[in-house]
Amino acid sequence: MSERIKRIIDYIMDLEPTELGDTCAIEDDLERMGYSNFEIRQAFSMLDLGFEGGDRRRPADAPSGSRVLSDFEKHILSVGAQGYLLGLHRLGLVTEVQLGLIIDNAAYELTPPVSLEEVKELASRVVSDLPEEIPPTDTRRDRLVH
Repeated sequence: MSERIKRIIDYIMDLEPTELGDTCAIEDDLERMGYSNFEIRQAFSMLDLGFEGGDRRRPADAPSGSRVLSDFEKHILSVGAQGYLLGLHRLGLVTEVQLGLIIDNAAYELTPPVSLEEVKELASRVVSDLPEEIPPTDTRRDRLVH
């Protein structure tokens, strides 16, 4: 990874959580700082910020289907932590950017597998007013019918 892309990632990671929702403003700031569109795309894709080259004005938290954790993310998080984070994302309580920040912080600050309680602590730093428990959605087809 180039130093310039690392600097973009550092810049994004230093932003306040409230600023992360507006990827268009972040892109504009980075372009004014002299970074190329390619470098910005690379950094955004590494952070999974939802940058779409052709549709630049698409919000980062626009639904894009189901979120699947990578093998690396699964290795970092306990099963309970994975379920909690995916539940928050599914319910729209955390954006894709916020989810990525929480997972990245877990990877850098804690020892795997990161527990549910540790993830709740990290998540509360990024998003205020998160529920302790995620309500289940009973949409599974394989549940038993009595």
